[in-house]
Amino acid sequence: MSAGLAVNRPTPGSLAFVPHPTDMATSSTNDIQRPSTNRSNQQTQTQQSLYESDLELRLRDAIRQRDEQWRKHEREQITFLQNETAAMLRGLHKEIERLGHQLKDAKRQLYVPDDSPCDHSDMEAKIEQQEERIRQLEQEIREKEQYASNIEDKVAEAVEKLQEQIDLQADRIRQLSAELNERNQTVAHLSSQSEKFH
Repeated sequence: MSAGLAVNRPTPGSLAFVPHPTDMATSSTNDIQRPSTNRSNQQTQTQQSLYESDLELRLRDAIRQRDEQWRKHEREQITFLQNETAAMLRGLHKEIERLGHQLKDAKRQLYVPDDSPCDHSDMEAKIEQQEERIRQLEQEIREKEQYASNIEDKVAEAVEKLQEQIDLQADRIRQLSAELNERNQTVAHLSSQSEKFH
């Protein structure tokens, strides 16, 4: 062996592990793919949440529209009921007025002496007939007035119940509107988050 050749042996402290180029490439690829996978999962979850929120929003809006139509129908029922009742009461009051005129006429005839010649028994019979007619008219007037009063009470009660239902539906619609506004904000936020991942 030549004296000029020398072998450099590594000292124990100078040994170090040098990774293989293939191992370095694999590690680097995993580091890159992991954030990409997480981002894809997050984007999928965001899109799913956006779809669910939009679906719930549509359902609530449909319920709100249905309730508004119901309120409109109930108001129309109240108006129809009031108009029909008013027409019926007008007819009853006209009938009561007509009976009142007949009653006044019957009383007038009772107390106005009749100039036609007749005996005492005939006069008593006429008076009795007139008094009976007066009693019938008074009874009929009382019945008509009571009937009209009952109608007014029933209609007032029905209108009150319908109005209570309308008020309850109005409260529900206000609640749904508030929830819809909140959902709109959520959907808008999710949409903006989803656009960031594209």
